[in-house]
Amino acid sequence: MERSTFEMYWRYYLSIEKMMTNTSQYVCPSKQNKNTYSDEFMKIILLSCSEIDSILKVICKENNVILKDKD
Repeated sequence: MERSTFEMYWRYYLSIEKMMTNTSQYVCPSKQNKNTYSDEFMKIILLSCSEIDSILKVICKENNVILKDKD
């Protein structure tokens, strides 16, 4: 992965991390709050999963891994 590509993903990761950190102002991370639902949490989870998907596709492409289409 080229450095510029890596830096782009890294900056986005830091942005997502900051969003998650900011949630602790409202919901303290603890066992008591493990079932807490929030639209903000959902947004962070979806963004994170999307980024993981994007990064893995780049890694696969760079390593000549052929991805199967969904049937």
